[in-house]
Amino acid sequence: LYWGPAPALLLTPLKFFYREDLGDKLLSLFFLIGTLFFLNLIILDLWRKYFSHIPRWAVLAAIAFAGLVNPMLYVMVEGRIYEAAIIAAQFFLVGGFYFLLPALEQPSLTRLSLAGLFFTLAIGSRTPLAPGIGLLSIVMLVWAIQTQRQRLIPVLATFAIPLMLGGVAYASYNYARFDSLTEFGFRYQFTSYNLYENLDKTLSLEYAPPNLYKTLFNPLEKREAFPYIFPNRWAGPEWLTNYQPGMYLTFTENITGILIGSPFILFGLIALFKPRPALRWILLALACTVLGIFITLQTYFFIAMRYLLDIIPTLSLLAIIGFWHGFDAFKNKKAYTIIAIFFLSYTLALSMLISFSGNIELFKIHNNELVQQMTWTLNSIFK
Repeated sequence: LYWGPAPALLLTPLKFFYREDLGDKLLSLFFLIGTLFFLNLIILDLWRKYFSHIPRWAVLAAIAFAGLVNPMLYVMVEGRIYEAAIIAAQFFLVGGFYFLLPALEQPSLTRLSLAGLFFTLAIGSRTPLAPGIGLLSIVMLVWAIQTQRQRLIPVLATFAIPLMLGGVAYASYNYARFDSLTEFGFRYQFTSYNLYENLDKTLSLEYAPPNLYKTLFNPLEKREAFPYIFPNRWAGPEWLTNYQPGMYLTFTENITGILIGSPFILFGLIALFKPRPALRWILLALACTVLGIFITLQTYFFIAMRYLLDIIPTLSLLAIIGFWHGFDAFKNKKAYTIIAIFFLSYTLALSMLISFSGNIELFKIHNNELVQQMTWTLNSIFK
């Protein structure tokens, strides 16, 4: 369920020529670079087509936000198979949107087929993205019925065939490994619980209350010494701390709530305020994908910082559209610009800080002298 075969499948041809071990760190790096590449292309395309009148600094701000928002930096510190699977899925998901979004305005069978292929590989990298891509497929069905009736079948088939073939291939792969079309290997993991016996308890709606709190509102921990602010495992209210359903892991890993660490995301709400008709299908496609993945994450038996990456790149695109739309909605008022710059600066600064403080033990292992010098210098300055 967690580590789909798609990234390894793509590496297979390379291994015929390059026999050295590539490792998960390199995969994480390459796939994150690819994700940023597609994000930047989408941002520039949206700017040229719909927002060319806004200040150019707002485009640079959008690119910085998409590349540095938490947990984009946070997941790069370790770059294990955990992160590699998630980042690979985001590479294919964002790549799929790069091909899909222009096709919603000017339908292209080539772009639709490439979008379907990339979304298939996203699921093949990390299966929990399937509900989000499923909702997206429903949006595509409605879009085709309303706008492409004259060539409805070719348009739908072009998008859907890669997804269907990918589903058959993945099911066959599961059967070859586990004698079951629907067994993704999840129950065979060695982890906090015996998942072979408790598989039916890993997903449940009763996990949503603590997961929602951790995903959105879990606060930071403040300390006296540098780096002063740290991600927290759990700092919820007492009534929620005592709420421990099923096999839920309350104190499992550090996580900073999206609204605490990345308040610039809230600009996505502005995109829904008198939205442009030309952006209706784009907003619907992005929002439904985020919603499907977000709901899936809330039903899992724990939540972690790296899981935020399942939704953050797509959510960032919504926030950027809302940010740009705000220049028109608020008639380019200086107050709006000042608020936007403040939220952006806070989001980026905090993202860089917690990517360091949340992994400070690893930094001490790899460069303890640097950590000591930074600690002594900054502590002396602020004291």
